[in-house]
Amino acid sequence: MKYIRTKDGIYETIGKEQLCMDGEIEVFCTKHNSVAKSWIIKQADTIEELCDRFVIEYKDHNEQRILKTFMRVEMAFLKQQRYELHQIKAIYGAIWTDKGLIYVAKMNDKGELELL
Repeated sequence: MKYIRTKDGIYETIGKEQLCMDGEIEVFCTKHNSVAKSWIIKQADTIEELCDRFVIEYKDHNEQRILKTFMRVEMAFLKQQRYELHQIKAIYGAIWTDKGLIYVAKMNDKGELELL
């Protein structure tokens, strides 16, 4: 388990757990922050597995395309279509929450999602 998802976001874990005084187990996301294990909705090794939607934002048209899934095959296709790739401003991974769609990750130049 490298990443966890809660109702509010996606977090990278450092692999440590701690039993609290109230009996709750906490999972550490950074050296100073932790999340109660009962808050974890899903666990995965990649950010992509935890996202609900992927948003492609275009440079010129103030347009966004929301995709239900985003596979590496699509990224390879976009890289082949240089014009299409040139028009893309950013690609985001997002999750649905009570507040609506929240961006949690952004794709870097290597084609990997990084947490925001």
